[in-house]
Amino acid sequence: MRLTLRTLLAYLDDQLDPADAEVLAKKIAASEFATKQVTRIRDVTRRLRLGAPKLRGRGMGLDPNTVAEYLENTLSNQRVPDFEKLSLESDIYLAEVAACHQILARILTDPAEIDPASRERMYELGHEPGAHDKQAADAVAKDEAEPVHDDSNKVAADEPPLRRRPEIPEYLRDETSWRGRVIAASIAVLLVVGFTVVVWMALRPPGGEGPLVVRDDQTNPSGARETSDQGPSAQPGAGSPDNPSSGPSSGANDQPPAPAPIKPDSTSSDTPRSTPAPAPSDRAKGQDDGLITPPGDETSTSKPAMPATDLAEPPSPEEATKPSAAAAEDEPPAESTTEDEPAPPQQVGKLDGRDDLLVRFDKGEDTWMLVPEQDPLFSGDVLVGLPTLPASVTLSTGVRVRPIGGARIVLVAPDEAGIPGVNIDYGQVLFEPVADQAPAKVRLITGDRRGTLTLETPGSRVAVEVVPYRTPGTNPEEAAPRLIIDLYTVSGRVSWMDAVSEMPEPFEAPAEKRLQGPALPAADLQAEGDAPLPAWTRGQEPPSPLDLRAAGTVKQHLEVGKPVTVSLEELVDDRRSEIRSLAARCLAYLDEFEALIDALNDPAHRSDNAWFAHVNTLYEALNRGPEIANRFHAALLRQRPPGADQIERMLWGYTPEQIKAGAGKQLLDDLDSDDLAVRSLAFWNLRNLTGLILYYRPHDKASARQQAIQNWRKRLPEWLATVPTAGG
Repeated sequence: MRLTLRTLLAYLDDQLDPADAEVLAKKIAASEFATKQVTRIRDVTRRLRLGAPKLRGRGMGLDPNTVAEYLENTLSNQRVPDFEKLSLESDIYLAEVAACHQILARILTDPAEIDPASRERMYELGHEPGAHDKQAADAVAKDEAEPVHDDSNKVAADEPPLRRRPEIPEYLRDETSWRGRVIAASIAVLLVVGFTVVVWMALRPPGGEGPLVVRDDQTNPSGARETSDQGPSAQPGAGSPDNPSSGPSSGANDQPPAPAPIKPDSTSSDTPRSTPAPAPSDRAKGQDDGLITPPGDETSTSKPAMPATDLAEPPSPEEATKPSAAAAEDEPPAESTTEDEPAPPQQVGKLDGRDDLLVRFDKGEDTWMLVPEQDPLFSGDVLVGLPTLPASVTLSTGVRVRPIGGARIVLVAPDEAGIPGVNIDYGQVLFEPVADQAPAKVRLITGDRRGTLTLETPGSRVAVEVVPYRTPGTNPEEAAPRLIIDLYTVSGRVSWMDAVSEMPEPFEAPAEKRLQGPALPAADLQAEGDAPLPAWTRGQEPPSPLDLRAAGTVKQHLEVGKPVTVSLEELVDDRRSEIRSLAARCLAYLDEFEALIDALNDPAHRSDNAWFAHVNTLYEALNRGPEIANRFHAALLRQRPPGADQIERMLWGYTPEQIKAGAGKQLLDDLDSDDLAVRSLAFWNLRNLTGLILYYRPHDKASARQQAIQNWRKRLPEWLATVPTAGG
């Protein structure tokens, strides 16, 4: 039996004879590509927010009739290879074919059993009481009044022809359906037993003895809910008014929770672990200042390499018993107080105009959605500005907030003075007053710093940059990053009053102040004096014509009411490389990394701006914290299991000491690797360390790269000789 997509689907849906299934299983085990496709098929059919082909699509793979002909085995042999190739290249088309095959296999193998009484009740729907009896009586009276004719050999003209009984295709016929029923029944029994144990453990009082006491006032203090495998790893807005953990006092509004970093199972800090460690399901309790853990995937794990049934593990007793089993038997129900009740969200602003595009996390839908034009924004809203797409929010105090390319912020409820706040998770954000509304105030909450920013004059503009920082060469899965917070006074006059200070600190443009963080490397420090402020502080940098066209296409494709990740995943398959690139980068800012991982091996991204932006985006994502690093690790294992550890280690970066210890020689060898992603990351690391280019281009052919590689082998030791040793 040949190993094709059709036979692979029949094998996965248990539609083959035992002998054929055994032969095919051996072929799958011997083929790395087939093993990867088995894992991929199971992944795409379970992905909750994966898009689907259009109902009226045209062309190979988009037309539902083509899919039906392929499954019916009536598609011409000339078209089958193209159809299978398209299905294997696209997750959307592969999920469509696999899901349809699975549904047909189930329907044709195990017909639905309907209770006769239920069937009769359904047929009676739509008829008034007694109407059936009346119609029957009228029919009898009509028959008695009409003469009787012998029509035994005559067919009524209006009688429809008998419908031909559909035949089951040969490859879907199953002579061993009993095995599927036994497996389904066994799984159902296991699920029922597991659910019973979980419920019993959840309702069991502390100590395991004594009668069960259920109290009406028991609630989940964290307000967090479990997410699916495709949902974010941490519920955004955990510290929002929808889910506060502190009282209403103004002091509590400005105190952030201590971050709870995810500790990986591996104890080694030199190499990535081979399997992802799932993030803890319980999230850190946020405060009312809107401090959050960025959305990510807590439960993402690597898929098995061989065909296997994925069984979800029930929660442990420790997880199941907190916090609902915290009530004591003899303790009377406590009266609800205002401190225990979550405060309702407060409107703090709105999206400005139709040209602004902002993404908001919808906790009800558990996904990212587009903010409609002029839509009100509330405290606790988690907002992301996508790269090259402008966004602008006006707060109730007359302050305009503009996230610049990939910034994530959380809106914070007003304090006792009525001043709303903005919690900057990461990225670059501009603040300026609305016309003729100066002075205007906004509370700034980020990292360990919080205070009030006052825009004194109408033309004032302040830029704030929050950069998660990690020492290059360290494992991002093992420690939380440090934050570098810079405040730039771009124009006008502003003042900053820290929460622990009694006097505001004035600034006159141009000015720069480091609010928090260690000293940057010398290469990143700006010179004192008349050095201009960073270009991004003047607003969204003018994009190139290609980026401008890509941004317009992405903006037109995003729809209000449709998950943003689904729309972007559809653009990842666009024929134009600039649109694929922008869509993949946007998905990475929403903590979806599969598309950007694939882009590392896309030879169409030849320009330095494109592939360098891809690597920088992934590097910055790893710096956001262990949760995001774990999510990236799981995505990397799914997309390219071979070489995943090498790719991840190269994205950590290197120190000069590590280069001297042997990493430099490996990077030089990787410049001539057959893997485009490895070549690109090797050059990216060497360029960041030395500032040199030496005419090397990772997308060039092997013969064209040789001279540049020889230059690198000569210049890297010379550069290392100029680098002082640690502590020297």
